[in-house]
Amino acid sequence: MQPRSMAKDFSGTVKEILGTCVSVGCTVDGKDTMDFQQDITDGDVEIPQD
Repeated sequence: MQPRSMAKDFSGTVKEILGTCVSVGCTVDGKDTMDFQQDITDGDVEIPQD
């Protein structure tokens, strides 16, 4: 998905996918995806760069 993403960083691509998960109603490790997106923004969750 990253080549098709408009995000600068991989973390942005991850947040795009998590946005889709919100629409479907998925969770990540039992946590709401909106909270998980905020954790990425706050730096609480580290997204490795390629």
